[in-house]
Amino acid sequence: MEVIVLINSSDPDIHQRVIEAGAKHCMSKPINHRKLAQALVDEKIAVNDVVTPMAKVSRSKLVLKVLAVDDNAANLKLISAMLHELVTQVDTCTNGLEAITKAEEESYDLILMDIQMPILDGISATQKIRQNSKNEQTPIIAVTAHALAGEKEQLLGQGVDDYLAKPIDESSLEKLIHRWQPNAKLLSREDFAATLDQPKTIEFENASLSWQLAMQRANNNQALAIDMFVMLQDSFVEIEEAIEQILNQQINADEFVLLVHRFRGGCAYSGCKRLESLTTTIEDSLRQHGDVAQVEPELLELSDEIEKVKQAAKQLNQQLS
Repeated sequence: MEVIVLINSSDPDIHQRVIEAGAKHCMSKPINHRKLAQALVDEKIAVNDVVTPMAKVSRSKLVLKVLAVDDNAANLKLISAMLHELVTQVDTCTNGLEAITKAEEESYDLILMDIQMPILDGISATQKIRQNSKNEQTPIIAVTAHALAGEKEQLLGQGVDDYLAKPIDESSLEKLIHRWQPNAKLLSREDFAATLDQPKTIEFENASLSWQLAMQRANNNQALAIDMFVMLQDSFVEIEEAIEQILNQQINADEFVLLVHRFRGGCAYSGCKRLESLTTTIEDSLRQHGDVAQVEPELLELSDEIEKVKQAAKQLNQQLS
């Protein structure tokens, strides 16, 4: 027997204690009917592995209107491109305040909400949308790179309906959309097909850049992969200046964390495995300890790695010319 607990609190600590006591789900009142329905069928879906046939999905779009919210331009571009392959209408915005305004003006079938954003974070934006908008009952999905133990339960206790981890892949996104909109109308993709001249095939693999991984992240769309890689290169100036500033104590750890978090997203989607690993180590260490001296070797290594990626970019350009 599985237990679903309903409580008059959105305190994540209380939700976590209920889950640890043995409950399968802990949900805040008033109950979102979609959230309750999902909790009731969740285990059956997992056991029977009931998914929409991939062959059918690959030929069709769902007639859905989705809002994607992310302050990172690279993240937003990629998730928007993936969504355009899966649904008929996609709106985007870059912070929580914009999301609240959109939610007051438009009704959406699904909202994908980044959690860590300046101006207004994703949780605060979600709670505002739940209080007064056209989307009080719309499923809101938390999108975050920090999959720490217990975080999903905490997020669910703060108003979101589900969790999507970065870096996002199309398979996970597709399953999530079908999980929350199982009755959406299917429309032929042929109605939305657009021709796109693909550049010549690129083959490039080394420790600093895996083009195979970049293509995977871009759902095998080479034009999109190139676009994402160009966006990453455009961000090098900002992060290099920030590295110099933090090493010279011109900015503090909190300011640098915001910059490196945004940069980390671009690395994840561009096949730069070493850059991603270094930025993850630096960000996590500064969040936990706030000690710049502790990550000084990694900061210097990050500068060197950026130079290596620049060299890889030159070799890519030679293949395209």
